[in-house]
Amino acid sequence: MLRAELENRLRSAGMLEKTTLAEFLAEIGKVRAIRLPDGTRLLREVSKRQREWRAAVGLSLPIAWESLERGLQGGI
Repeated sequence: MLRAELENRLRSAGMLEKTTLAEFLAEIGKVRAIRLPDGTRLLREVSKRQREWRAAVGLSLPIAWESLERGLQGGI
C-alpha cells in the first residue's frame, strides 16, 4: 500500500520517466542522522538531489531536516 502511494506520487511528479521506485528509495535511504551527546538529533548532509526529490513527492521530514533546509536557504 505504501509502495503504491509512493509510486503514484512519483508518477504525479513526472519522476517515473527518469528514475525507478527502487532508485528513489535507495537515494532517500542514504539520509542519515546523528545523535549528539546532549540527545539532539541532526541529519547529516543532504544532497541537492535528495532535497529536490523529497520536495517533488511531498515527503514530510523530521524537524532537524527542516531546520537544516531553512539554514541553507538563509545563507548559512
